[in-house]
Amino acid sequence: MKLSLTFILTLLIVFVTSCSTIPSEFDRNDELIQKDNSPFVNRHFKNPVDADVINALSKGYNLKKLNDDEKELIISSIRNGNIKRAYINKIDIMLKDLDKVFSSELELNISTSEKNKKIILESLLNDEMIFSIFFNENTDKSINNDVLNAKLSFFCESFVSEQRNIIEKHIFKNETSNNKILVISSEKFSNTVGKLKDNYPDQIYLELNNQNFETGIQEVLEINESNQRKLMVSKLDSSIQIEHNPRIRKDIDRVYFLVSYDLGKAVAPLLRNYSVDLAIFSSSEIFHGASNLNDLADFENILIPISRNFLISANQKSLNNFKDKFENLLLEDYLTLEKITQNNLYDTSYLLNTGEVSVNEGQCINRKMNFWNIDISQIITQP
Repeated sequence: MKLSLTFILTLLIVFVTSCSTIPSEFDRNDELIQKDNSPFVNRHFKNPVDADVINALSKGYNLKKLNDDEKELIISSIRNGNIKRAYINKIDIMLKDLDKVFSSELELNISTSEKNKKIILESLLNDEMIFSIFFNENTDKSINNDVLNAKLSFFCESFVSEQRNIIEKHIFKNETSNNKILVISSEKFSNTVGKLKDNYPDQIYLELNNQNFETGIQEVLEINESNQRKLMVSKLDSSIQIEHNPRIRKDIDRVYFLVSYDLGKAVAPLLRNYSVDLAIFSSSEIFHGASNLNDLADFENILIPISRNFLISANQKSLNNFKDKFENLLLEDYLTLEKITQNNLYDTSYLLNTGEVSVNEGQCINRKMNFWNIDISQIITQP
């Protein structure tokens, strides 16, 4: 009987362990992953330079006023040969354009909320530039109170819509994988999920809330079945100690989060606890409720289509949460584009908070967004 039991146990253990292979990691396409913090500015230099020079050049391309010391830092980098020859003319154009912007009056006529009026005025005053502004309810240039979901003037889409479209284009139309996509959502995103179901009915959809998220994740990943197999083996001989890490089903390799911060910070670590190899995607909506960079620890290794620099810039804003911080940065981008268009600075590269941009007259702008794999060590300054 003992020999027979040993034989059965061996077979069962082999069965359990052979089923525990985690699906190979989804091909994340290295071209989409950001590899450095300021690619546009860093391309100007032959060798590493002082951070103050990078900051001055970034500020200039963002059409922010430079003081004499900042201008001298840029000019010195040209003199000492550390600026690549191909970029010298670009810098010269940028400096002349800055003089043009700050010697002319920026004229604005906007319909928007009290909250947005305050942000816009503060940004203009910080710029130290000449401006006239009218908040007119009858103007055709309006800014919705919900800036993140509003299609601001000059842009083709809202900030959130653009992120979602980038994610969905990448994961739903990826032809390198035959496996399933798991869409994890909350009720707030039911309209968005409904459209995904219409377009991609063969994928797996799971709606969660703060009460059922753990059991929901376990059921959809078939964690319970794996635990039951382990329990069955244990019952055959209680003296045998079996180390068991629950396996997830093998036909899922991509996860798309459509959840807000409170649910996301609970679900994301739980999912990572079951598998480190799943490719997990989300827009920035998953951490809009977070207050600082440390709060993003729960979202390590989630792919988001915004840059590290954008997050770091947002964190410097003394506001309650990232939603407010992002709105502030997006309204600054809107004002930068007003500077560009009112001064006819077309076909030249400039920097928005959301990245490099070249404005063509009469054409809307798509933000240049690449996926960044959230890594707290890259955005938290070490003591």
